Amino acid sequence: MPSAAPTTIRGTLELVPNPCTTRPCLPGLAFAVVADGVPYFLTKGGALCMQDRAWDDELPAPGTSISVKGTVEERWDVNNCRYLTIEFSAARSNVP
Repeated sequence: MPSAAPTTIRGTLELVPNPCTTRPCLPGLAFAVVADGVPYFLTKGGALCMQDRAWDDELPAPGTSISVKGTVEERWDVNNCRYLTIEFSAARSNVP
């Protein structure tokens, strides 16, 4: 169930193995913000972001510190494994 209000997640942008959402499972990589060791898979229109064309601008390189604002949702893959998504409305690189 989506969170009631937009949330901001601060972490590192990473390409991580995607959750298994189909049978047979189609392996691949998806963009996620990793915060405190937990990946929040980026979604746009409910679909996992597996390439940077999902963004209006070019994505920063994986490994970049980033803040993402959006709605967090807990989901379950076809193997009944839990994963988290964030349907993002805004994102920006964190510049120290």
